[in-house]
Amino acid sequence: MDGIFLLNKPTGITSRDLVDGLGHKFSTKKVGHTGTLDPFADGLMILTVGKATKAGMFLEALDKRYEATLLLGSKTDTGDLTGTVTDTTPLIDLYDQYVNDTLESFLGEQTQIPPMYSAIKQNGVPLYELAREGKTVAREPRKITIHEMKLIKLTKDTIKFSVRCSKGTYIRTLAEDIAAKFGLVGHLTALTRIAIGQYKLAASKTLETISLQDGLTVYQGLSFMDQVVINEPFQIKAVMDGKPFNIQHPKSRLLLIDGQQNVLAIYDRSEGNIFKAVRGLF
Repeated sequence: MDGIFLLNKPTGITSRDLVDGLGHKFSTKKVGHTGTLDPFADGLMILTVGKATKAGMFLEALDKRYEATLLLGSKTDTGDLTGTVTDTTPLIDLYDQYVNDTLESFLGEQTQIPPMYSAIKQNGVPLYELAREGKTVAREPRKITIHEMKLIKLTKDTIKFSVRCSKGTYIRTLAEDIAAKFGLVGHLTALTRIAIGQYKLAASKTLETISLQDGLTVYQGLSFMDQVVINEPFQIKAVMDGKPFNIQHPKSRLLLIDGQQNVLAIYDRSEGNIFKAVRGLF
């Protein structure tokens, strides 16, 4: 039952609902996710089952691609359509090239302050619980990277756009920042995750239709990593013991496998050609 599963989360349920649903379907409690989606959002979630949960952190680190719809002229306390309107601004005339140029002005590395309605914890309490109590606390800015952002459709009061971004990017906050560039307020009315790294929403299944046969092996799931094959039994044992290796390779992160494509561990460059174990996957 070890595997990596591509699921299409519908709107109206939490990410935890999807995790629990897959666990119930496969009769296991060992299910993890590689990045949540808000209840109002839909799209691709990658869930890991059994030993594959060890690989979750590396899938979570992949870039994400979204399609989002920003409604201009009204701000909500949650940053999306589920919240209460807290501010409004009159609309202005926009045109495609101006909007596209504005979207592209966000490209690159930057800092973003997470929204209060987020699962980030402060002193063990999720921020969204504090927000529901009407409390606002200081949040540490986080580094994010916007790799690509394009206009899909512009109407009088909405901007539908696509974005490819790094892990940890809050699209609700990004949408508010886009509106602010035009001197407006806004909030998201739709958000769909269409890709995580090389994995596409089109290849996903619903919770109702997915089966064990749809799972990827850990080897398949981490196929985007550069690989080094370890054949000798004493070397395999050394990997399983977490010992460092001297490996001549141009990349800084390697997936070590045996001759039968069984994953052993992930190693990162320490210094020179010395690589040290990051996570055992056996």
